[in-house]
Amino acid sequence: MAYITRKKIAAAFMTTVISRGFDHTSVKAIMDATDLGRQTFYLHFQDKYELLEWAVDDRMQEVIETNFDYLQWGEIIRLVCFEIEAQQAFYRSVCTVQYEVDITAVIAAHLQLLIRRQLVQRSGSEGHAHELVQMVAHGIAAQLISNVSTLHPVDYEILAARATAAIGQLLHGVPTMK
Repeated sequence: MAYITRKKIAAAFMTTVISRGFDHTSVKAIMDATDLGRQTFYLHFQDKYELLEWAVDDRMQEVIETNFDYLQWGEIIRLVCFEIEAQQAFYRSVCTVQYEVDITAVIAAHLQLLIRRQLVQRSGSEGHAHELVQMVAHGIAAQLISNVSTLHPVDYEILAARATAAIGQLLHGVPTMK
């Protein structure tokens, strides 16, 4: 039940951020949209920054990890790119006015799990590529976030193709790190 309540609060938060902007989103406004009491918010989150981190983390977990057994990794990358483009107004708002939560790092952490999983499936181990995986995942996440903040964003399919190519190069030719 707690997870469902958190999801309901997160959905109201995203809708409120899209309509009001992150700076003008208050706990009261979020909870008014849920028909739950304000105290319920504080049972689950300390403040809107903790909610922001949880909401993005939960969404990336849904998009990436829950699809490990159902989709190929390239399709998961396309899904991540689509998700961020579909929620462009939300990501633009939270990434341009607040710096307490590093949205890029939250997304990158989930991308790292996907890339590491592929490395293990291909070679039986992650090898010595930890730093490279980290850099590729963070670079992809930074590109996705940067794209939603620009006046002329690149289509998600193009970003997905670029990200897939970068990960593909990593998977097929992992250099030895010392």
